[in-house]
Amino acid sequence: MKSAHDHIVVKFINNLIYENVLETGEKLSSIGCDMLTSGGFSILDINSGVQYYSERFRNVLGFTGEADFPSIPLSLEMQLSEDELSDAMTNFLDNSEYKEGWSNHYKQKLRYAKKDGNHIVFCCENTIFLGNDTTPKYLLTTQQINTNQK
Repeated sequence: MKSAHDHIVVKFINNLIYENVLETGEKLSSIGCDMLTSGGFSILDINSGVQYYSERFRNVLGFTGEADFPSIPLSLEMQLSEDELSDAMTNFLDNSEYKEGWSNHYKQKLRYAKKDGNHIVFCCENTIFLGNDTTPKYLLTTQQINTNQK
């Protein structure tokens, strides 16, 4: 049985719109992908620095949209402690080198600060899509709320 992450990966591949992650993310949300996880999803275009955040992801963190959580990586990075951000970057770099095929997959737990100052822990499932030159091109992340919160 495929996971929610696997379903969203397939939808991402089938719906990538002119390499525009904002339009692609909106398309994925419109066909129900945002409802597949308890914490939503995000798509980072690694080269352009544009990051799509699903409505569910923003809402779980207490944000309402582009005005208070812009579509850039810094929005997300600001919700992580220095240690969490360092761990996230290390995991990304460790998994971004070409191995075999067109994508690399990894999981991690991250503790995010919410807008109201409280915290939430997500189990993040990540797929790095590689470009034709085998360098990282996109990072698709799905978030499940960790009910244990530790």
